[in-house]
Amino acid sequence: MFRAHFIFVVIVLFTGNIIATIITANSGNPDSAWWPVFLCVFSAVSLVYAGLFSLLAKWKKMSIFPAGYVHILVAVSFVVLIILFYKLPTDWNAINNGAEMSSLQKLVHSDISGYILYLVGFLMSLLVGYTSKSGEIS
Repeated sequence: MFRAHFIFVVIVLFTGNIIATIITANSGNPDSAWWPVFLCVFSAVSLVYAGLFSLLAKWKKMSIFPAGYVHILVAVSFVVLIILFYKLPTDWNAINNGAEMSSLQKLVHSDISGYILYLVGFLMSLLVGYTSKSGEIS
């Protein structure tokens, strides 16, 4: 059971990481050269996420779904966060001159928003998996 959970979560999150990395690499921004570091860091975070969730899922005898939908939502949300990072218009000159960023801009441009997304997704998947009454998939 541990292996099934782990493989599913790794495939889902790595797919999101790869799509986000492709977007970063093709963005044309100066930070696009950092895509290998980006991929390695978030892949490591994904492995930790998958391992912790799989251990807890095995311990609590959770099924892969419906908690699996939360993992898919985390991967899609991560890709959307990266798209917004590059596509959301931000007037940096106005911000440097004292203008305030909107809440969305603060969220998108925060250094820890991706990690918070993984943490919230992890907690939600545990909650959904623990409270679901679906049968166990082996």
